[in-house]
Amino acid sequence: MNINELNELIVKLDKDLPKKILDGKEVFDFKDSNIVLGVACIVVYKDKMLIMKRSNKVAVFQNKWAVISGHLDCVKPIKEIILEEIAFKLPIIRNFLSYSIN
Repeated sequence: MNINELNELIVKLDKDLPKKILDGKEVFDFKDSNIVLGVACIVVYKDKMLIMKRSNKVAVFQNKWAVISGHLDCVKPIKEIILEEIAFKLPIIRNFLSYSIN
């Protein structure tokens, strides 16, 4: 699946997913949904892959090692979602990030 197909899928699923207002913005409400949209980001630098230990405060897989991941809050281009998730979890400036989707 290429980046355009991913963006089209997110827009299509947006029509079927329940939403709620949070901080004045419309966001997905996965509470009672059988669909959850998420992203997992594999960060590679100098042939090394970054994994992070999950907090003991998260709902699932506490204290387990994982790649950077998160839920989609609303419809955005997939590139923006990926960069936001990495920037949220790591103190990295977006301009230094490059990405590929395989």
